[in-house]
Amino acid sequence: MEQRVKALPGIMLMFFLAVMVSVCGPERHPVSLVEVDSLAETNPRRAMSLLSAMAGEAASMPEDHLMYYRLLQLKAADKAYIGHTSDSIAMLLVDYYEGRGDSRLLPQAYYYAACVYRDLHDAPQALNYFQKAANTMPAGGGSRQKGHAYNQMGKLFMLQDLDSVALHYYQEAYKIESDRKDTLDMIASLCDMSVSYQRLGDLENCIRSLEAAENLNALAGLNKEYLILYRLSEVFLERGQSDSAWACIQLPLVEAPDFDKSAVLSVASKASLATGRLDSAYVISKELLKVGSIYAKQTAARVLAEVCLRQGRLADVVHYINMYKSFSDSVSVLDARRAMANANALYDSRFVRSRICSLRLKNAITS
Repeated sequence: MEQRVKALPGIMLMFFLAVMVSVCGPERHPVSLVEVDSLAETNPRRAMSLLSAMAGEAASMPEDHLMYYRLLQLKAADKAYIGHTSDSIAMLLVDYYEGRGDSRLLPQAYYYAACVYRDLHDAPQALNYFQKAANTMPAGGGSRQKGHAYNQMGKLFMLQDLDSVALHYYQEAYKIESDRKDTLDMIASLCDMSVSYQRLGDLENCIRSLEAAENLNALAGLNKEYLILYRLSEVFLERGQSDSAWACIQLPLVEAPDFDKSAVLSVASKASLATGRLDSAYVISKELLKVGSIYAKQTAARVLAEVCLRQGRLADVVHYINMYKSFSDSVSVLDARRAMANANALYDSRFVRSRICSLRLKNAITS
């Protein structure tokens, strides 16, 4: 007994040293950067501000700290919905974390590289890195970011009109989110799944997905009602039920956050025109010209031309038709890039081909 008691101080010392090594070791990052990493999830603009304030000292950071700093710059910008314009930093980070960096950060390096290529409209590269991110994330479906990777892949396939494949990835994301009981992400994936079902002509499952999203939102007391109503408005509009579409879009017009404004205003613009609310259509479409994506601005110009035509303002009709043509030219260039990305993703990316073949095989077995 006395020997065991005497041994305790030695054991405690060894334990203390082991803890100190783990805390102060080369893979331990500065507390200031770890705090910014956490802040980027909830307040990315503030995280970007803090990173900018650290710019002066970044040059003198050790390499592992500097690379982490750069990774956080990509993360904060992405979380703030600021489009990436170059892949140079992303590729530097991938090269570093694949080689000698903290391997725990490799999935993040892949994920944000994928986000960069998504913003650059390079679908094959984006899909490649999202898949790499998913493959290197923890097993067992416990990673939130793994669910996000699958969701982003679904959106990319949706842009390429591969609706069945997109649905598959939305469902994979939903499984992970369900395992994690992440209600917020589950609602988002259900709404995304409803888009796929709608485009596939499966109205029953489209509505079921939105009903499930609404039930989750009500049970959890979340504020995602606007997202579900926005999707319902899209469904009603496609089915020619313009009054219902207009009714559903009212709450989203008030509550949608900035990053969803373009999509919401686009639907509201079309719904207001379809219901004969010309003044509303004009005001909404003018706002859409300020904040919308290139596709949304194309919609706005078309609606404004129609409003002015119905009101007999012929000079304004010509103005908005010319604007529509200009936006259409830009859309054509973007669509051409996506068509090339579509071809590359189908024929040059082995993992995409294997997924499609797998889906076709399952469909053949069940049909």
